[in-house]
Amino acid sequence: NSVSPVKFYEYAAQGIPVVSSNIQEMKQYVCEGVRLYETYEELANDVSELCTKPVNTDKLREIASQNTWDMRARQVLEVLNRRAAGLHSLADFRDNGTVSVLSVTFFKYDGTTYFSGGAERYLLELHEVCKEIDFPYRVYQYGEYDWVRFYGDVEVVGLGARKNDVNTFTFPLAVEMKERFSEETAQNGFVNIYSPFYILTQKDQVPSIGISHGISWDSEYTHFT
Repeated sequence: NSVSPVKFYEYAAQGIPVVSSNIQEMKQYVCEGVRLYETYEELANDVSELCTKPVNTDKLREIASQNTWDMRARQVLEVLNRRAAGLHSLADFRDNGTVSVLSVTFFKYDGTTYFSGGAERYLLELHEVCKEIDFPYRVYQYGEYDWVRFYGDVEVVGLGARKNDVNTFTFPLAVEMKERFSEETAQNGFVNIYSPFYILTQKDQVPSIGISHGISWDSEYTHFT
């Protein structure tokens, strides 16, 4: 039951009747020209009948046409296109050993314009450090929709806000973006960096670093633990 009998499809393509042991993969193809057996007597009878009676080969060739490598590849692609993880595979989009940064902005939320502020320049310098020590590096940010852009050789991924208005910074928005970021990096990420640190709204599954950019924390209204 652990095999796919590729020879069967070759026989079917030639219109040759087939007798097979009763394995799982063959059960779906039982028809006039395809018999399954469990005992020696059943095997002998099926072979005898198929050798003496003419068989309509159209069904056999239909089975073959549905199982060409091209058709199998289409089925795989359909499954991949229905899943976010599948799209990552198609794009060769991996988080294995990656240093991933979540920032509120790097580009505008629509991915069109680079912000050349101190935080953004800091992330560019951090990219240079990661290159020197040979770690993959990727920046994620808040987005109006899902997008991917490059600034030089820095890959920047926009995570579209789906439940909250990305143009109004709120705690629920920060929670949503943190959850989306964690979904992207949780499996094999090396370290996650949050810029600024307060967008890390709950403990991460990946070792994390928070960037304290400026002195926004130096306020009686902004006490963090």
